[in-house]
Amino acid sequence: MVLGHDIPKPRLTLVGWALSIAFLGIPVAMIGNLIDFGLQLALGWCIGVWCLFKS
Repeated sequence: MVLGHDIPKPRLTLVGWALSIAFLGIPVAMIGNLIDFGLQLALGWCIGVWCLFKS
């Protein structure tokens, strides 16, 4: 309570969610895909998302 007013608790806004996805989610997904692709090239294991679409 500040000067008799209730202040709402901090919360993550839509912009906060978007920035979290942009700065955390996308790089983690890209690094994971690069690791999967590197293992596929090095060991011949197909473990990435693109294996679902491979004929």
